[in-house]
Amino acid sequence: MNDFNYYPPNQNDNKKRNALIVIAVILVFAILVCIGTILLYIGEDYGSAVSKEASIGDYNTKAESKEPATHSEPSDEASKSQETISNNGIDLRTGDGTEILDIKETVAKAKASFVRINCVVRNGYSQGSSSGSGSVLTEDGYIVTCYHVIESATSITVTLPDETTLTATVVGGDETTDIAVLKVDATGLTPATIGSSADMQCGDSVIAIGNPNGTKGGVVTYGIVSAAQQTLTLDGEEIYLLQTDATVIAGFSGGGLYNQSGELIGIIRAKTGNETNTGIGYAIPTDFASTIITDLVECGYVRGRVSLGATAVDITSMITAYRNGLTELGTYISEVTSGSDAETAGLKVRDLIVRINGTDITSAEQVTEIISKLSIGDKAVFEIRRDGTDMLVTVTLTEYRPQN
Repeated sequence: MNDFNYYPPNQNDNKKRNALIVIAVILVFAILVCIGTILLYIGEDYGSAVSKEASIGDYNTKAESKEPATHSEPSDEASKSQETISNNGIDLRTGDGTEILDIKETVAKAKASFVRINCVVRNGYSQGSSSGSGSVLTEDGYIVTCYHVIESATSITVTLPDETTLTATVVGGDETTDIAVLKVDATGLTPATIGSSADMQCGDSVIAIGNPNGTKGGVVTYGIVSAAQQTLTLDGEEIYLLQTDATVIAGFSGGGLYNQSGELIGIIRAKTGNETNTGIGYAIPTDFASTIITDLVECGYVRGRVSLGATAVDITSMITAYRNGLTELGTYISEVTSGSDAETAGLKVRDLIVRINGTDITSAEQVTEIISKLSIGDKAVFEIRRDGTDMLVTVTLTEYRPQN
């Protein structure tokens, strides 16, 4: 017997099956439409996000490099970096430090105003040579360097970036701040752009350019600002300097320290070091140096200073006292400059200085310190002992004008 039984299809079952198929098709279509809509939305949102991210990236890149857009007129802010302002008689091109250059561009801009300085110096009966560096200040040939570079020079030559060598004359020099200004007979030179040293902070990148040993002009070293406000006593004078770890070697004195905009922010002044380190470099800040430069150009000396016009010396040994005809130890006047305020007031060599403006004097250094804090028109009342007699001498301080 055949166990297989055949049952004819039920019409109701066919209808249900067809209905389910239709519903399934509709659902699949609806799902596809929804997925397509979602994908389209995500694609638009992603494209918008990428576009925004690219804009932010472009903005950050420009903000970091601060390069002006190509093929466009410079803005008012950008034109400030090329602005020339009159600084009481000498025009110095100043910048605002906003145009950040890469290292090669910084070097190229700085080198355009760098000069080598070579001097013939005379020491007694012998003649020698010395060298240093400098920076062009104006198109017509004013150059800044350090005073000690040209201090003993009998002749000075300046070598420009194009290797042209010119004879230079000294416009003015100041031993206290170690700044000097030279002048060469030239036109069309590229002056340094003067930056603000006050804006420099510890960690800012800088480059130094110098003339090592007088034979290799335009050597560049790279570093950072190690200390933005460093007060040091150099050669007996307390001065404010920028400190850098950029290598500074012989021949760099008078050269420039530049910021990332290629702007001159310091005049390299000194270096200290020992066998255990590579040395520490210092530079005179341009914010301070600009005033000194102006005074040197206009009148050959730094205005507003006072000078006693007398030299004091400490007698600390009775043997030395007896040799000089003195009967007691103390601080004595050893020299009086002709025409000085000290001579005008009546101070004389061998006067024992007891007090100045009521302060007991115990050293020659103290005399210098007291006078340095006084201004033009101030009075310094000296209590002195001359040949065993005590007396008062009042010195009225006038502006100091070097005879040379």
